[in-house]
Amino acid sequence: MEIITQGEQIQFSPEIAKRRGFIRAKHITWPNFRNGLITFASPILLQSLFLTGVNASASYYTIRAAEVANGEWDIILSYDLKDVYETTTSDSCDLVKAVKKLFKEETDNEGS
Repeated sequence: MEIITQGEQIQFSPEIAKRRGFIRAKHITWPNFRNGLITFASPILLQSLFLTGVNASASYYTIRAAEVANGEWDIILSYDLKDVYETTTSDSCDLVKAVKKLFKEETDNEGS
């Protein structure tokens, strides 16, 4: 079963991505994964509550289904910690290509 379904509209699978589920997600611009709980789930949007690591404060991040389909997110989801679903970023994502190109240019400039 897939986290994202692509019919008339790109959307999250309601059987997998639902409130009170566990999520481990990493946007391509983040250095590390963030673990959290899904506090809001709709066909096109997930919102996760996570601990920031500063005292006992918490924060949210939002994931859009279109961004996942575009390869901008690595996501691991589980509602019961028995069935685990995963998606990974795609090298075809425009943002991934831009970051890789920028990194390559920086390393090339350091070598010359």
